[in-house]
Amino acid sequence: MELRASDEPEGTWHTLKMATIEAAKKAIGYKKNKRTDWFDSNNDEIQDLLRKKHDVFAKVQQNPRFLTLNKIFQELKRITRHKLRHLRDQWWGDRANHLRRLADRNDRWFDGDLKKVIGPSVMCSASLCGEDGQLLTDKSEILALEASLLPPTQQEYHG
Repeated sequence: MELRASDEPEGTWHTLKMATIEAAKKAIGYKKNKRTDWFDSNNDEIQDLLRKKHDVFAKVQQNPRFLTLNKIFQELKRITRHKLRHLRDQWWGDRANHLRRLADRNDRWFDGDLKKVIGPSVMCSASLCGEDGQLLTDKSEILALEASLLPPTQQEYHG
């Protein structure tokens, strides 16, 4: 892309911004979810709704005093929100009915399908560091740290 000194700063900035965004889209792309959710199932329809809303929003930003355009944007925003809620509720209703059918039949796929919807459970524990920054692994050290953090009135009950 060629930037000329005779270009206005706004035009130059817009050209540079759009070139950067397009290059990032081509090189990096968008993050994809690994689990199934309502957004993935309706992606094309949702992207179309959001694209329309974004286009009108950009026009409103360029012409903030154009009240008719602002009213159109507000109505489009309301319609988009309504359709997105409807798509989400429909997807969750379908998932719930599917899981109910599997549970009623005592189907062996119930647990796997349930995990697909809610995602895997993540088990983790927080590590504690002492005042010197060292990781505390001994239970007596951890209890001593907890006791030192309690107010004096509660220390007698702590153990």
